[in-house]
Amino acid sequence: MPDRWDSELFSDENFSDLFSKSSKIASSRFNRNFAIATFNLASLILFAVAWLQPSAMSEASVAKASSQFTSISFSFITSILGFLVTGFSIFATIISPETLKMLCLSRYRKNNKFSNIQFIMYNFMYVFFYYISSLLFFLLLIFFTSENSPFIALKLFSFIDDDYFFVYVYGFILCLSFSLMSYLIMLLKSFIWNIYQSVLLIAAARVLYIEHTEEDRNP
Repeated sequence: MPDRWDSELFSDENFSDLFSKSSKIASSRFNRNFAIATFNLASLILFAVAWLQPSAMSEASVAKASSQFTSISFSFITSILGFLVTGFSIFATIISPETLKMLCLSRYRKNNKFSNIQFIMYNFMYVFFYYISSLLFFLLLIFFTSENSPFIALKLFSFIDDDYFFVYVYGFILCLSFSLMSYLIMLLKSFIWNIYQSVLLIAAARVLYIEHTEEDRNP
């Protein structure tokens, strides 16, 4: 089918399709399990501290820890996201048209449903999705965990009579933040490995193009 590669490039109708396909290439069960393990470990540590030293688990201390970690996470994600956008722009502009054509025509060796160019682009898009989503998530957390947040106004409601209610809430936010950050760090590790593979694919495609060009010149 002569136009197969062309139809594949424009087969994603929306961002949902893009994320679904990129998950088949860039997602990792190990990364997800690592994030879940981090959440469980953080929860166990908080419960242990609450059991051994209850005074250290006051609402103010847990809220401060949650707010500080959220701010640090937001700054980290912002920096990495800017680096990724810059890297993607450079990466997309340095590839020659001939190499791009070879990447479009060749199939990804681990999954023949996708071309090599899709493998490269889906890895970028998958990381972009999680980092942008996490950026919005931590931005909301900064709002909800700040000292003047309307969330604090829930204390005024009479139905909240549990003194540890907000300790539980902020503790959960802290554990969830740890888990998400651990996943983003592991995702960055996987992304670096996939970029390494992408560079090898580009090099192989370039060599293949040169070989075919030399064959055409010297039949």
